[in-house]
Order: sequence, then structure tokens, then C-alpha cells
Amino acid sequence: MEVMDVKDNTRYFIAKCANIKSLQTCINNSRWACRDRITYHSQPRETLSSAFQTSNVIIIFSVNNCHGWHGYVEMHSKPKIDANSNKEFDVDSDKSDNVAAGKEMPNSDNSKKDDDQSPWFYFNLKWITEYSTQFGEQCFPFQKTANFYCIDKTLLNKARNWHEIDEETGQELCKQKDEHYKKYNLDTKKSDMDMFVIYQADTKSLLGFDKQPPQTVKSSERETLDYTVHEVYRYGELLLAGDHRCVETLFLQESSYVAISDTFKQLLLKRHLFLNSLCLDKYLTDALGNKGLKLFEKWTKDKPYDLQMTERESKLGYIIIRLLQNAKNVVDKEDLQVFRLNDSLERNLLMSLKSMENIPPIQFVLDEINRLKNYIDENKDDVPEASEELKLFMNDWILTLRKKTFI
Repeated sequence: MEVMDVKDNTRYFIAKCANIKSLQTCINNSRWACRDRITYHSQPRETLSSAFQTSNVIIIFSVNNCHGWHGYVEMHSKPKIDANSNKEFDVDSDKSDNVAAGKEMPNSDNSKKDDDQSPWFYFNLKWITEYSTQFGEQCFPFQKTANFYCIDKTLLNKARNWHEIDEETGQELCKQKDEHYKKYNLDTKKSDMDMFVIYQADTKSLLGFDKQPPQTVKSSERETLDYTVHEVYRYGELLLAGDHRCVETLFLQESSYVAISDTFKQLLLKRHLFLNSLCLDKYLTDALGNKGLKLFEKWTKDKPYDLQMTERESKLGYIIIRLLQNAKNVVDKEDLQVFRLNDSLERNLLMSLKSMENIPPIQFVLDEINRLKNYIDENKDDVPEASEELKLFMNDWILTLRKKTFI
């Protein structure tokens, strides 16, 4: 029986990729390659092989001219020549499609230092985090890593192919990349991807006799990506009605926005006005109504309160408490804490319910629900009504948008 060595430390390297197509090929095939260089006393394959022998090896990818980081992998084999591949990579080529088949594929912006006569040395890898499949060219921006350095004191954002960074910097970079594009910071391995899109229909199409553009489009159960698309009027209508799902989009982490327009930024300046009694009522209705607390009480009726919850009970308890936590934000007249900070008490409780790890008993969840509910009941009278200022602002906002696109 073969016994695998336990590697206690981790080393981190940078891989520069010529284009998104090349990156996607690597994602699809879980394979990458390096080649020898003319002027280097230590070749990339030697450095990577030595690191792989004694350490876990993490490789962090950046695509040229995209000004950011696109994901990271764990190295699963040493670099070696593939006998089944009879073609070399061409670092200047953009015609490559398949690294696994040995076809040409660009993988470096340091082509002048590569030995054109050197064969490619392939190695297997496992992707841990990548953005390309769901976000295309979107990436974790260089602005976030402007003060990070490589081991040789080179600025991280100026790193060349196979530059090494220290373990602390590597861990922090990977951590920040993992948290990028998270809405609530409450995801688990089973979490799916949610997309919320707001679009503006052309004014002419709205006023004419052609088929009207849809106000709302939602994903079907057959689709793997969970998405909601609202035309800007419907989105504004829901905001004014206090729909908490829409209001929460005004309080996301900057990294959660894949794209954001100047028009949307105008809403962000007025976002505090949407935290009113209408929004609070929506939170409480969803948390305490027929699909919330009433259903939870029905499911747990006649069960011992010290009994651990089932998976569906735990999931519903998670939803109720998350909604009440944000309702408390409204009552306290503070920004919605959509993104729960790591190690916060609120997040720790929610994650225990969602991840099905260390699930608290039924009574504990009911006590927390009642604690939040009682606090909100005692303080909700101070929550302001929807203001006239908000209505006037939204009217002006939507009319300005329509005028700009009227032809």
C-alpha cells in the first residue's frame, strides 16, 4: 500500500496567462505547462518539482492585460514531457485550444526569456477558485493587491511568470479571492451561484406598438444558475414598495457587483431612504409569516425542544434568523449588514444552521428568533415611513433615464 507524504507547508507561485481563451482551456482540462528559459540558472520545472516534492503548491493565475487575478489551483503532479504531445506550445500564439492534447497554447507574457527549442513540461492541477466560467473576464482587481509583494520584493502586481510569493501573502490573496463576488458571505460547498440583473429597456420600445420588453425574467428549475432580471422600472417599483431583496442590492460589498453603472451609483447615494417601515414590514412578513416562523412551528410541533433539527428545519431556521437580523438593522437605523463578517456572532450562528455542522437544538433557534422578534417589536415604532423625498427622487431618476434613451 502506498503511503502519501503529509506536507505541512505550502508554497505559492504566480502563473501569467496570455488570454481568457487559454485560461478557459486550462480550467476545462486541469492541466498547465512550463518550459525552460535561456538565461535562468534555475528552470521553472526544477523550481516547481522541488517545491512539489516537499510542499503543497498553489499556483495563482492572472491573465495578461486584464489587471487582476482569475483564480488559483493546487498542483497535483510534477512537470514532465508528455510523450503523447508532439507539438510545442507557442507563447505568441492565440490559436490554442487544448493543452491536454498538446496543441499550441499561450501561457506566458515572458516569451523573450523562454527557450524556443525547449519542450513543454506538463503537470496536472486542481482548480480551487476560478471566475472565468461564470464571470468571463471579470477578476479580482489589482487595486486590491497594490501593497502586496513577492519574496524578492517585487510588487505582486508586477510579478512575472513563476514568481514566488511568501506563504502569508499567498494565504491572504487566496482568502480575498475566495470572498470575491460573495453576496452574504454565507456560502457553503453546496451553494449555487445567484445573479441579480437590472437592465434598462429602450424608451422607444416601451412607447411603441412592438412587443413590450419583459419587466421580470427568472431562471427555471432546469437551469443551474439562479438568476433574476428586472427592467429598471420594475426594479424601482419594488424598491419603493420596500422589497428587501431589491433593497439589499444597495448594500452589497463592492466586490459583489460584476458591473455597475453611474446611474445605479445615484441610487446608492440615497440608499438609506429605503430603510423605512415598508422595508421592515417585508422582512417581518417573510420571516414570521406562513412560509417563515409559522411553518417552522408547524414542523417542530410536539417535538422535544432539545432535539437536533432536521436539514429542512435547519434551513428554514437559517432563513428566518437571517431576515430578522436584517430587520434589526432597519430598526437600529444602520446599514443593512448583507455581507456577514467572518467570525461575527451573526455569521457563526447562520453558518451552523446552513452547513449542518454543530446544529443547535430546536429550542435554541426558537429562543434566538424570539429574542430578535421582541427587540424589533419594542423599537419598530421609531422606524420612519417612506418619505416624500424618496418618491420625488425615484420619479426624477426614472424619467431622466427614459429621456436619455428616447430616440
